[in-house]
Amino acid sequence: MARVIIADDEEFVRIFLRDTLKEFFFDVVEEVDNGFDLVEIMREHKPDILLLDINMPNLTGKDFLEQYSQNFPETCIIILTSIASASYIKHERVQAVLRKDLNILDLMTAIEETWTKFKEEHW
Repeated sequence: MARVIIADDEEFVRIFLRDTLKEFFFDVVEEVDNGFDLVEIMREHKPDILLLDINMPNLTGKDFLEQYSQNFPETCIIILTSIASASYIKHERVQAVLRKDLNILDLMTAIEETWTKFKEEHW
């Protein structure tokens, strides 16, 4: 069971993701609503997967990627965004960029496929 951290400043998004991920047999070990707290939470829990929002207070997801993502090479980083054009979000540590408005089955399928591919390439 993959251990997941959800980083999103919108509580309803975190609740939806947590409940949905649990139904699909992921272990949500922590949720965080800002980038500053994310750094410490990542160090503490060392998750398999990070679901990262780009627009968060204190330290944006993009800033987290630039400053800290290299410290977590064993973590599959998946961006979840509501930005209409997510194509500008490119970073070597990001395995996938997914839109928050995907239907639930497509979202979970994309997360599972991204995780499977990451495991094959890194383990």
